[in-house]
Formats: sequence, structure tokens, C-alpha cells
Amino acid sequence: EQKIFNIRSGEGTSINQLVDYMKKISGKKIQIKKMPARNSDVRQIVLDISKIKKEIGKIKKTPLEQGIKKTWEWINENY
Repeated sequence: EQKIFNIRSGEGTSINQLVDYMKKISGKKIQIKKMPARNSDVRQIVLDISKIKKEIGKIKKTPLEQGIKKTWEWINENY
């Protein structure tokens, strides 16, 4: 049975911060085209992690930058 869980860090992260992490970790230039916000854009998302906590108990925390680095390394090793 496949399950879907919400995961969160407890801290807000901007798109700009995510892009900065990705540039730093990948060593790639990332061009950004900034556009005006649309009415349908979500300004902030707050996730509820109670489902995964109930399923697996204690959750090991990984800092966002470290998680992005691990993901980048996995992609490079597997693709």
C-alpha cells in the first residue's frame, strides 16, 4: 500500500533561499525569471505531520540544505 505524508521543517523557506542552496550545492548557474504574483499563488504553506508521526513515531530531522545536498548526490549517482 502506497502512502503519502506531509513533511516539514518547522521553519519557513523562501524560493530564493531554495535557489541559493541549489546553486551552491550543484555549482550550476540558475537563471531566475521573476514574475508578478498571481491571485492563485499560495503565499505560505503549513503542513501537518501528525500522520507520519503516528505511522513511524520519532522523526529524524535533516537540515534543509543537507537534505538538498543528499538528494543532489543521489541524483548524480543514479542518473
